[in-house]
Amino acid sequence: MSKAENITVSMDSEKIKALRRYINKKDVSIENELTDALNKLYEKYVPVQVREYIKFSDDSEKTVKASISKNKKVKKAEEPTAENILDTNGNIGGIEG
Repeated sequence: MSKAENITVSMDSEKIKALRRYINKKDVSIENELTDALNKLYEKYVPVQVREYIKFSDDSEKTVKASISKNKKVKKAEEPTAENILDTNGNIGGIEG
């Protein structure tokens, strides 16, 4: 996912107090409602092609990060140790001595 940014919105404090009082009765939060509203604005104003490009970029970034993480784990497991260098006959890497 892309880096998140914060948006600051100002509102009269009495209105915010009233909003908090009544919104809490509905078991929702102001933050969740604002997030939903921003997502609706995003879908309304950002063209579909741009949204798809951004989604594709985010998905590609996640895939690359997951692949790098997986490769690090595999490479770490393949590092030579005394146990995985010697074959069953005690020879180093299949070289008979």
